[in-house]
Amino acid sequence: MKFLLVIFFLFFTNIVYGKSIIDNDLNDYCAGYLGELYWTLDPIEEESVRENIKDFFNENFDEAINLNYNFYYDSKSGQFLTNINNQDLTNFKKTNYPNFEIIILNSYISNFILNNPHGNYCPAFGDECTSSSLDSYFEAAEEFSKSWNSYDDPYQYLNKGFKNNKCFDFLHTNINEDQFLIDLNLLIKILLDK
Repeated sequence: MKFLLVIFFLFFTNIVYGKSIIDNDLNDYCAGYLGELYWTLDPIEEESVRENIKDFFNENFDEAINLNYNFYYDSKSGQFLTNINNQDLTNFKKTNYPNFEIIILNSYISNFILNNPHGNYCPAFGDECTSSSLDSYFEAAEEFSKSWNSYDDPYQYLNKGFKNNKCFDFLHTNINEDQFLIDLNLLIKILLDK
């Protein structure tokens, strides 16, 4: 009987440990993938292309049309203002975050930066990472680049390459504007401290 319990315990431990490795690898992979996706879509300035990207997110995520935030950036503090009531905003830079930036950044921050299984924002910022974490992270970046380059335009990539990616399921629109702003400021602080 003890022998059967030992075998069951070893088998169960291997299943749980194996699933944990898979989950960690997926988290590391998606941290890399969504980071690459955000930093590729964000700098696109051509208005018609940006509108197509917004349309993709409106078509694929309920309530995405309501995600369009304007924040005011204080260059002295390096943070966005969290309370703009009764403030003179003339000395602050107004910055618009459309639906796709909010959805991708929210997932990137809340799923992979603030809730990272390895701690210390690894592997997104490279602190004390395992080789497995870094391998998964950079595998995603490489796969993103290959996939991105195989399509003619961002809308086509989003519909065919991104929609079928395993990280797509991490995106959602249940996003509180105040919490998003707090998390965004935390990300900025992490980036500035590095």
